[in-house]
Amino acid sequence: MVNRIKAIYQQIKYLANILFFLPNTFFKRVVFGSDPVWKAFFFQSWGRLPEDLEEMARSRKSIWINTEAGGEITQIFSLCRMLKEQFPEYNLLISTHKYNAYLLAQRIDGVDYVFFSPWDITWVVRKVLRKIKPKLLMAIEIVTAPVLFREAYRLGFKTFLCSAFMSKNLDKNRILKRAMPFEFYKHFDFIAVKDQIDKEGFEKLGCTANSVKILGNLKYDTTKLKALGKTRTEWLKELGLETENKVLLGGSIHPGEEKFLIDAHALLRKQDPQFRLIIAPRFTEFICQAESYLTALDLGFIKRTEIKKGMGVGEKVIILDTFGELAYLYAMASYALIGSSIIPADPLGGHNIIEPMVHETPIFYGPYMLKAREVVDELKECWQGMEIRSSQELAENILFLEKNKVLKDKIQEKMREIVNRHKDSAERHVKFIKEFIIS
Repeated sequence: MVNRIKAIYQQIKYLANILFFLPNTFFKRVVFGSDPVWKAFFFQSWGRLPEDLEEMARSRKSIWINTEAGGEITQIFSLCRMLKEQFPEYNLLISTHKYNAYLLAQRIDGVDYVFFSPWDITWVVRKVLRKIKPKLLMAIEIVTAPVLFREAYRLGFKTFLCSAFMSKNLDKNRILKRAMPFEFYKHFDFIAVKDQIDKEGFEKLGCTANSVKILGNLKYDTTKLKALGKTRTEWLKELGLETENKVLLGGSIHPGEEKFLIDAHALLRKQDPQFRLIIAPRFTEFICQAESYLTALDLGFIKRTEIKKGMGVGEKVIILDTFGELAYLYAMASYALIGSSIIPADPLGGHNIIEPMVHETPIFYGPYMLKAREVVDELKECWQGMEIRSSQELAENILFLEKNKVLKDKIQEKMREIVNRHKDSAERHVKFIKEFIIS
């Protein structure tokens, strides 16, 4: 009864927020807006699907993967390719609620259609579910649309949560504040978790042991990171850097962390002028903070999109203002700092630690890495110095690694070991879907 009251309260808040901004978004994106993507977002969010998508759904069965944002999209490159190979007779559909994620999803091989997720309101999701009639509806990692999956489950469509985690008291975390009162875990036929600790977490919530399977972490998706096929030398040339440069890359940086990173870079350059800095803000609206701080320090900078072929950027700091490129750029980084680990953007803290590990790029992070705590604890067995709390500590520890090749090799070997342990996760997910869900 308590959960039901909480669910009603959360849904009222959710709906009130949508309705409050409805007039503004309608005039801004539909009446006066010229961007067709934003117009599509507005109508598709209310369940008005494109005619060609409806025709596609009528003509063939569909597998529908619903995601929240780019973080989930980057996990499913290999999964989508393998699903299409195993089920060529099915439509493979992806929905998301983020603009940039929508554009990124269109680059995934095997995907037949990308559209915007419906608002998580009963009549809207039922409208879309009845049009698509998915043979299988999937979520990645966490559930942000509990009503969608509840209604799909009630209507008899099979549901599957992939690469899920439920550790470190995640059930009490605000990231699932809306989903938990809906008891979202009861509305999945199967839940595939990353590790044993996640399986135990779902079982504590009441899920049966048979419904929760350990299939690994889809973030260890190495195929997508090799898709562009560029070497470190090629990336350096494309970004106007020199072969001898040593690159510190800050990935998915949040406001406040740019100062931490820029200050560390200044300390590094006092010891070694070959160091260069690339800042990849988590969102494009965060770019202005990095620009302001660099300007205040009278340091030169250039945006990624301003770099022309063949030009050199010299000692300028590069600000990454593209979307979907960060995962590949770790291939040319000498060292990486994980964003949201110094100043956490959410209670879990820490963004994707796997992408730099796939490229064996030595990583540093702050104290807020709850989302990847098991990986972090394993890495710290090699060297505690990867966890840092100040710009000076970051600079000093990077310089220490520069002089200690044996330790650096040990860390990279541990990264290979961790990545190899999970690298077939996408294949295991697809095999499970084939054997137990779609038969």
